[in-house]
Amino acid sequence: MPRTDTIRTKIIDAARRRIGRYGYCKTTMAELAADCGMSPGNLYRYFPGKLDIAAEIARNAFDETIA
Repeated sequence: MPRTDTIRTKIIDAARRRIGRYGYCKTTMAELAADCGMSPGNLYRYFPGKLDIAAEIARNAFDETIA
């Protein structure tokens, strides 16, 4: 698995945990970056915004459902 995919997966996993615990509105990109051990600026290299992360979580859940 390429490094970019590994980092994106790490971000998605952290977001799934944080959003599951605190909700979408109370989750910030800065908190997600801290959970992943990276700067917020670096997080934006992988996802333009929080909505893009949520969309990826939804796509993954859909893919798992139909698989």
